[in-house]
Amino acid sequence: MFKKVNRREEKGFTLIELLIVMALLGVLVAVLLPKYQDLTPEAKIAATQQNLESMRSAVLLYAAKYPSPGPPPFLDSLVTRNFLRKIPTLKISGSTTVQSVASMPANPSAATGDWYYCSSTGEVRVGINAVGGAVPINNFLTNYTGPADPWIDW
Repeated sequence: MFKKVNRREEKGFTLIELLIVMALLGVLVAVLLPKYQDLTPEAKIAATQQNLESMRSAVLLYAAKYPSPGPPPFLDSLVTRNFLRKIPTLKISGSTTVQSVASMPANPSAATGDWYYCSSTGEVRVGINAVGGAVPINNFLTNYTGPADPWIDW
């Protein structure tokens, strides 16, 4: 009833089929890539917020466990006493530098993205000028609606 056609079975794809698939993949990449590039600064900011809260919590735990001296004299004390494994990297700038100050200055001189720590109050902040800092988070800062404070403080 059915005749078997004696035709050579070809395996694989033709050149035109491969070119069409590559063109479709190229269009998908071109559409999706800008969306993911815009998320990178927001992810760095979110990571910095989390690290800042972790450091503040560690300072409070230190002060609760050792109430007589108060907050730790240096943030490195949190590491040596096992409240933190290490001083976290500031994701916005890549810095792990801690500027220890007697009191938080109204206008920090270094807008390079260091941690700022005041041992008398136990206050931890991120020293980046929130109105156009020198770090690549301009997409976020363009839409920044917070106070014109030189500190990013969440």
